[in-house]
Amino acid sequence: MVEQSGTEGVLKCGERRPLRMVVGCMVSLVSMLMIMGVYWYGSRFSTGFQEMIYTLTSPMKGTGNDGTTLKGILFCGIPTLVMILLYLWAYHWAEGHMLAGRLRRLHAVYCAAFLIAAVAYADAELGISDYIGMRLESTSLYEEAYVPPKNVLHPPQKKKNLVWLYMESMETAYADTEHGGMQAENLIPNLTEIAAQGVSFGKGSGLRGYTSISGTSWTMASILASTSGIPYVLPEGYEDEDGEFLPGVTTLGDILKRDGYAQMFMCGSDAEFGGRARYFRQHGQYEIYDYYTAREKGKIPDDYFVWWGFEDRILYQLAREEICRLAEEGKPFNFTFLTVDTHNTGGYRCAQCPSLHEDSLGNTLLCADAQAAEFVRWLQAQPFWEDTVLVMVGDHPRMDPILVGDAETETRPVYNCILGSDRKLARSMDNRQLTTMDLFPTVMEALGYTIEGRRLGIGTSLYADIPTLLERYGTEELSALVTGSSEYYLNRFVYDLPGGGPLRGQAESGRTAAE
Repeated sequence: MVEQSGTEGVLKCGERRPLRMVVGCMVSLVSMLMIMGVYWYGSRFSTGFQEMIYTLTSPMKGTGNDGTTLKGILFCGIPTLVMILLYLWAYHWAEGHMLAGRLRRLHAVYCAAFLIAAVAYADAELGISDYIGMRLESTSLYEEAYVPPKNVLHPPQKKKNLVWLYMESMETAYADTEHGGMQAENLIPNLTEIAAQGVSFGKGSGLRGYTSISGTSWTMASILASTSGIPYVLPEGYEDEDGEFLPGVTTLGDILKRDGYAQMFMCGSDAEFGGRARYFRQHGQYEIYDYYTAREKGKIPDDYFVWWGFEDRILYQLAREEICRLAEEGKPFNFTFLTVDTHNTGGYRCAQCPSLHEDSLGNTLLCADAQAAEFVRWLQAQPFWEDTVLVMVGDHPRMDPILVGDAETETRPVYNCILGSDRKLARSMDNRQLTTMDLFPTVMEALGYTIEGRRLGIGTSLYADIPTLLERYGTEELSALVTGSSEYYLNRFVYDLPGGGPLRGQAESGRTAAE
């Protein structure tokens, strides 16, 4: 009996060995992939956990062709494979060693320590626990501060055209230190001069900009925040769902459509990416002109595809054509378009880009700066310029560390400039702290609209002498407030429950204690 029992014990011990090895392999695999993935992500993208979640849950259709995904797989996969092979060799060596029993106990410690170290590293680099903490914390900001545009916004007697240029990743850090940037050489000299000629809000007397806080730091989030006054804190994958996109929100596009504007959104990529086409179609019935439209119209060959579709030199050419067409129709128009050449990682050097800077992105920025300036000169020479407001903004801070290093995004304001508006300032524009949400009411007032209370969404018009939410709360607190869990945000904006959405016509005035 004893002998049989001993045999059973040996078999049971032997049976546990494959299980222990499999568990060890899985822990090593997950831990190594986590460490390498976070390191690779951090070396290429200067963004946090929220932006990473959005990227991972968004559809890949319409993204650029720079091979980023393949590079990431190879960067993370090869070291992980080597790690697993070393682990298997060490495991089999330990099983035949005279200290096998003690090494088995150390194996459990190794697995636990490796996994804990990987999680701690990911949290330190991406701020995972901070993000989860903000999402779990409830917020009442929207109940207290949200102003529905429908109730407080009144059009001017004479409507002005709107040309809104979103410049990919355009931030003030590209300027030289003399103008408030981070470079030895000013890589955006024309945009610096244009900002000085127009109205540009921010802190300091150099090149001014706005702060990109949580929920506004990628392109679709920036577009949403700047045209609706609320950040992007929607459920993951929402932009790829069917049905209405934020049916409970009244946006700039909704208002201008109501007031007789013809509207178009143009980009050199697939407009469906990130929910952009869905948003613009459903909020203002914008005509969409993207990479596929250009192919259908014969503007580019069917087999033409660079970077994300077609580059900015083609975008500006097509923009001129469509703006002229809209102007000839005799209606006020809103032409909104988005550049792409300066996108991460590293940007795209087109045939027009110079070779004056040692860094490739530096040459791309000089080219982007020159193209934007040329477009401004062209627009100001058109007969309809006197009836037009031009808004030029970056969509968010740079997402890779090229030319900006590890500087925090709060120290790298995003470019903004308004030209052609008759609106008078009630306060100095060089002593303001603003976020993407403040662009919505500011642009509406630049167009001549009157806003009761001077606030829309959770944004504040910078033409008014009223503190913005950023000036009241600061970056850290406001980021936590806008990102927190909010039934109001979900019920009113996302799902537009009966009686809860501004498009349904509520009776409240929209003024709050936040004013």
